[in-house]
Amino acid sequence: MHPMDLPLVMRRRLSIAATLAQDRPFYILDEPNLLLDNENINVLSKLLSSLVKCGKTFILITHSEIFKTLFSIKENLSLHNGYLKY
Repeated sequence: MHPMDLPLVMRRRLSIAATLAQDRPFYILDEPNLLLDNENINVLSKLLSSLVKCGKTFILITHSEIFKTLFSIKENLSLHNGYLKY
């Protein structure tokens, strides 16, 4: 099956898996929880948390408050009304 024939949610999961398979020291993930249901968000947050424990660094761009609470974030930068909050 061609990846473009997969449902959108499965393509999203596949793109995250392909990115993580590259074994980089850090990753930038833009809205990694986009289109994922709560179960898959939990799976993703656990996976990312385990990779952080192995020394990986993630820069996450997300609007999801739920995802931010599931994933243990050491540092949080927020953009609020055009201003960066640290």
